[in-house]
Amino acid sequence: MRMTSWGMRMVAALLPLTFTVGEAMAQHAEGRLVYEMIVTNVGTRSQGWHGVLYGPDGRTLAADPGATIETGVGVFEAHACDLPWTACGFIRAGDAPSAPRNVVLEDPVGYGYRLYVHAEGSRSEGWRGELRHGEAMVPDSAGGAPVETQMGRFVMLGEGAHRWSFSGWIPEDWIAAAPDPK
Repeated sequence: MRMTSWGMRMVAALLPLTFTVGEAMAQHAEGRLVYEMIVTNVGTRSQGWHGVLYGPDGRTLAADPGATIETGVGVFEAHACDLPWTACGFIRAGDAPSAPRNVVLEDPVGYGYRLYVHAEGSRSEGWRGELRHGEAMVPDSAGGAPVETQMGRFVMLGEGAHRWSFSGWIPEDWIAAAPDPK
């Protein structure tokens, strides 16, 4: 994979923000960490975000720009990190991420997103999305209203009553990809 010097600096800056292999492998109360969105350069005009996919062994996945990886919530495509204000890393294919500009500079803390899977590969496989503002979890209810973030708009799906469905926060553009509870 060819990466610009800026891209290498960005990856180096992101490493402390992502989970270590041991942390990503550890079973969270909601399951195994599969995907994470990390806002970069929070509160600046150069703000962007980086999508990270984790394999079953807890390691971050890497691919050349344009390569795709299929998951239970859709296909993710690798995008080069060429400019600091863009979305890069793994982004769900077909999604053209765009964040509301007013959220970009007005929020010096930034949002983050994590997606977990449990009972992976079984008929009871389920997905749970967590939205964070800084280090604090955004409550599942949040008044039922969508939340505007630097990574776009997030909506709440279900309350996790059935572990085989999708529950928690999800990017609004992903709603069609949410597994149907059976």
